[in-house]
Amino acid sequence: MHIIDVLGPKVFDFPLLVSILSYGIQNTVTTVLILILFGLVILDEPISHLFLKENKTEHEKYETKYFWQTLVLIPIVSIPFIWVMYRFGIFHVYLSAKNIWLMVLQLFAMVVLHDAYFYWCHRLLHTKRFWNIHGIHHQDVDPTIVTSHVFHYIETFINYTFIVWFVLLAGLIVGKVYFIPALIFVVFTITWNIYGHGTKNLLPDWFTTSWFGKLFVWPTTHLEHHRKGTGNFEFFFTYLDRLFGTEIK
Repeated sequence: MHIIDVLGPKVFDFPLLVSILSYGIQNTVTTVLILILFGLVILDEPISHLFLKENKTEHEKYETKYFWQTLVLIPIVSIPFIWVMYRFGIFHVYLSAKNIWLMVLQLFAMVVLHDAYFYWCHRLLHTKRFWNIHGIHHQDVDPTIVTSHVFHYIETFINYTFIVWFVLLAGLIVGKVYFIPALIFVVFTITWNIYGHGTKNLLPDWFTTSWFGKLFVWPTTHLEHHRKGTGNFEFFFTYLDRLFGTEIK
């Protein structure tokens, strides 16, 4: 067993537990490093309570519990399905493609489809039947970067099985998935999720309020979602909120 195989596209050739642990460790390390980057370097937001046991407020205990619960559950709710599909030959996974545009196309498809998936799931979570679940995430009216991973376990399942549906779709249509664009997508969504729950756009107002800037969800966009408790449901783009009248300006 070579470590590069366990961390790369050959991971599904190993037993299920190895695949779960591989993705879980990589995802957790990546998330924590990005959180530290934004918390300590870029935004100067408090994150130390996630790693310390003493002198926590009740809210910090609450955040810590759900933050780590989410990170533990992410590989558990997604990898087994992908592992089974791979073993049944529904898809093959390759490190990269000879034609770089195929990888660009996969990455673009993942970003666009995920945004639509997130929008409709998010709207579902704001219905009365699901509010007790999603309300855990909305405990923070003014969210922080830690809020980005504070979820009920059912919401974790809903949010993080997009990759399962994408792999199934790609497998049925083209029979394969490329590892590098999938890796870029995962790192991008982790980064955008943490950044999107921050306190600053980091870019000048003239850009974020321009016609181009208004195509995307910025931290201030998502802040209005938390403060109003509705609207601005998208993850990255804003076109669905505009199309269906759920945009908060």
